[in-house]
Amino acid sequence: MKKDHQKDKGEKVITQLLAHSDEFARQEPTKAVVSAFSIGLLLNFLPIGIIVGAVASLVFALARPILLFLGLLRVCDFYQNRKPTNPESL
Repeated sequence: MKKDHQKDKGEKVITQLLAHSDEFARQEPTKAVVSAFSIGLLLNFLPIGIIVGAVASLVFALARPILLFLGLLRVCDFYQNRKPTNPESL
C-alpha cells in the first residue's frame, strides 16, 4: 500500500512536470527549443560510459571487503547469541 502511494505521488510529480513544460513551451517557444537543444548537447557530450564504468569498478572493488565485513558481523552475532551447553566452560 505504501508503494502504491509512492507510485501515485511519482506519477503526480511527472504529470505536473509535463504540464509545466508544455505551458513553458507554449508561452516561450524559442527558449524551450534552445533549452531542449542545450540539454541534448550536454547529454551528448557527457562521458556516460566512463561514469558508468567508474561506478561499476568501484562497486566491484568494494564488494569483497564489504562481504568480508558482513560475514564477520554474522559470526560475531552467532557467537553472542549461542547458549553455552556447559556453564562451567565459561
